[in-house]
Parts: sequence; structure tokens; C-alpha cells
Amino acid sequence: MTADRNRAPIRELVADLSDHLESTAELPVERPESAYLGEAEAVASDVASLWLAGHPSRAGDADVSLTVVRSRIEHVEELLSSVESTESDAANEHVAAAKELTEEILARLDDRSD
Repeated sequence: MTADRNRAPIRELVADLSDHLESTAELPVERPESAYLGEAEAVASDVASLWLAGHPSRAGDADVSLTVVRSRIEHVEELLSSVESTESDAANEHVAAAKELTEEILARLDDRSD
């Protein structure tokens, strides 16, 4: 994890996660990995959209909102765990970055719940 990423707000990490997964859609990826990546992209994009809409950072019940974010990022993590190799070096790099980001996001969410 880079020093810049350690200081980045969680919402930026989520946006980066979404961007990495979106990038895999433009690359030649075989099934079933493409299906896992497509679903992971949709979920990550949804979480990023929630933040852009002002949720969860401005929600009345921040704990519930962060619980929703955690649940969705855990789902992304689960989907990515099913992807071992995409047969594309570029896609593999995006997947590795996405896996690292999910770990960082979940760790940061853990820090906020203490």
C-alpha cells in the first residue's frame, strides 16, 4: 500500500476499486472470470455511487451506512477470490490492485468501528 493511499479517504479507495474493475471490462477475459469481475464491478460501482450521492458520509445513521458499505465490499472481495487468472496480464494487474484495495478498505472500515 502506498503512502498516498494510506492517507486517502475511504471513498477515494472505493472509487479506485471501481475504476480498476471497470478497466477489466475493456480487456479480453475468459469465462467464468469475466462473470465474477462483471458482478464485482457492478457492486463496487454501486458503493462508489452511494458515496457520490452523499451516503454514507452524510447519512443520519452512519453505522448502518458503513455496515452496508462493508457488506458490499466483502461481497466484492468474495467475488475476486474466485478469480485466479484472467489470461490477460493487464487484467491480472487490475485484479491484483482491486484485491489489495478491498483489503485496505475493509481494514480502514475496521479502524472506524473501534
